[in-house]
Amino acid sequence: MKYSSIFSMLSFFILFACNETAVYGSDENIIFMRYVEKLHLDKYSVKNTVKTETMAIQLAEIYVRYRYGERIAEEEKPYLITELLDSWVVEGAKLPYEVAGGVFIIEINKKNGCVLNFLHSK
Repeated sequence: MKYSSIFSMLSFFILFACNETAVYGSDENIIFMRYVEKLHLDKYSVKNTVKTETMAIQLAEIYVRYRYGERIAEEEKPYLITELLDSWVVEGAKLPYEVAGGVFIIEINKKNGCVLNFLHSK
């Protein structure tokens, strides 16, 4: 019952919004996304965009290459990964004790791929 009224409202909103051509990045599209998000319609929302370890590692490598450079990204392989409830934590491999310096640690949100924490230990 509750879902049918929500679906009716959503259908009406979609019909009303579709009278004009949508422009990517327009305010109307953003407002519509926020509206659907607030309704908690799981059918229409994206959950766990970063679903696999492989994808989390690939994202982490992109972020590390951009922030610290190619050399650091390659030197700290293989990456260590830990799955938390809502995020992935990717760390560079521990360097031999003779080598000065630490490793990167990055936490990536599973839902949207955003960086939650990013640091490089000393």
